[in-house]
Amino acid sequence: PEPPRELGASLAALAPLLTSARVAVDAGTGDGALLEVLSPLFTSVIAVDRSEARLRAARTRAERHALGNVTFVDDELDGGKLARAVDDAGGADLVFASRVLHHAPQPERVIKALAGLLAAPRWGAPGGALVVLDYVPHDDLGLKDAQADLWLGFSAEELISFAKSASLDRARVLPIPQAFRGDGPDRDLDWHALVAHRPANQPEREEQ
Repeated sequence: PEPPRELGASLAALAPLLTSARVAVDAGTGDGALLEVLSPLFTSVIAVDRSEARLRAARTRAERHALGNVTFVDDELDGGKLARAVDDAGGADLVFASRVLHHAPQPERVIKALAGLLAAPRWGAPGGALVVLDYVPHDDLGLKDAQADLWLGFSAEELISFAKSASLDRARVLPIPQAFRGDGPDRDLDWHALVAHRPANQPEREEQ
């Protein structure tokens, strides 16, 4: 079923409950479906994708739903253009990468780059949070070929290891119930989400 049309109103009402909701990054925005969730919750959203065609679709979606606080960046997830856009915004309170890590030639490098986008802790606000939603290891080669996946998912241990290598704190992996996986071709795979935070003592990211 489609989400309720008033979903945005409900999310906007919940936004004050977030500890910090200035800037979110939709890493690998695709057609922009996640923007309908992030835009009502955050003051500004930076949507990045390396495909201009997908960015056009995301822009069209944002215009259709009047999501006026979204900025679009054509870049790789570890690219300098994205890093500069996030720096100009003061760092990201949330970086959300939904089902993109299994397309990355070097997943650990991508996690480090995304971690570098997170805002440092400020008075009254914790460090930014990274959320990586992806597949549990699977053996569906047909889906792999259809989606040009480079990896057949990641174990919880691998995701935790990536987070530690990126100097992130409080890393944990949460299972995603099947009822929440939609009706796409990957709905029968098991999904989970890495959640980790930038600690107070994490060094500043080097210039790209």
